[in-house]
Amino acid sequence: MVCKTVNVQLQGQRVKYGDRLITLNYRHVSLLTSSSKVFEKLTYARFYKHTYTNYILINVQYGFRNNTSTEEATCNLIMKF
Repeated sequence: MVCKTVNVQLQGQRVKYGDRLITLNYRHVSLLTSSSKVFEKLTYARFYKHTYTNYILINVQYGFRNNTSTEEATCNLIMKF
């Protein structure tokens, strides 16, 4: 995974160590959390589409499908008995 960083504006930022005039002495802001959230959503969308179109998940897997609930699973279980 690619780790991206961005330089912060020097005004009002804290210096890690050393001289305030050297930009390398300032901390960077990591964009990893926001980029990983976008990556996660894209991966989930592709995974869900793949499993749905290829009928990989069977009908009794309620926890992994949209518009299904534990109530449906419970009703299904009761109906079988």
